[in-house]
Amino acid sequence: MNWGFDLLLEHTEDGYRATVQDSPAGQAVRAFDLPFRPREQHAAVQRLLAEAGDDERERDAQFALARELGGRLFDTIFAGPILALWQESWRRAYEAR
Repeated sequence: MNWGFDLLLEHTEDGYRATVQDSPAGQAVRAFDLPFRPREQHAAVQRLLAEAGDDERERDAQFALARELGGRLFDTIFAGPILALWQESWRRAYEAR
C-alpha cells in the first residue's frame, strides 16, 4: 500500500487552496487564507533571514518565531477535511506497521 500523503498548496484568486491528491484515507480540498497579514509576514521573513551571528538569544528568538509561524500555518492548512484525512492516514499507517 502507498502510505504517501500528497498535499498540493495553490495560490488562488480568493486566497489559497489545499488539496490532498492522494492518501491512504482518500482525497479532500479546502480553501484557506494565510494566518498572518502581509505586513506581519514581511516582518517575520526579514527577522528570520537576518544574520544572528554569535547572538544566541537572537538565534533562539528566530527559532521560536519560525516554530510559531509554522504552527499557525500548519493549524490553518490542517483543519477540517484535510486534518481528518491526515489523522486517518496516520492511524492506518500506524496500524499496518
